[in-house]
Amino acid sequence: TIAGEQHERQAAFEEAVRSLERMRSWKTAKPNSESFCALLQACVTLLPVGTDRDIAMGNVFKSCCKMGLVDKATLDTFSNHATEDMYNEIVEPAKTKADIPEQWRRNVESTISPHSEDIALAKAMERAQDRMEKRRTKQKLNLLNGGRI
Repeated sequence: TIAGEQHERQAAFEEAVRSLERMRSWKTAKPNSESFCALLQACVTLLPVGTDRDIAMGNVFKSCCKMGLVDKATLDTFSNHATEDMYNEIVEPAKTKADIPEQWRRNVESTISPHSEDIALAKAMERAQDRMEKRRTKQKLNLLNGGRI
């Protein structure tokens, strides 16, 4: 039934919130900007459109701001799914996505969080550069030994 499905979604969302709260108490791992971005996505995916979802998204984003973990991806997720009024009320000090207040991002290593495909591309490019450097070194050694390129 629709009510049963919504109950399951609500329970899943509550578990996501509890997971983030548990992470806050761990010594070995703490929530990061990706944790909050995932929780904002959980709001969008698991909660029905309406006041409860708006309140949840606002609370998640405000917590992220307080912890200094707002990065571009988190701000984009919030701005793409928050109501215009909520976005303007909470984010107004930032003015633009490129200008995240220092206090909101103080615990983020970079204001732009790399996505997994960006990381994979960077690693692939690094491997290609390593291969080219090895090839150049081999060619130089070949030339030094009187060989041809």
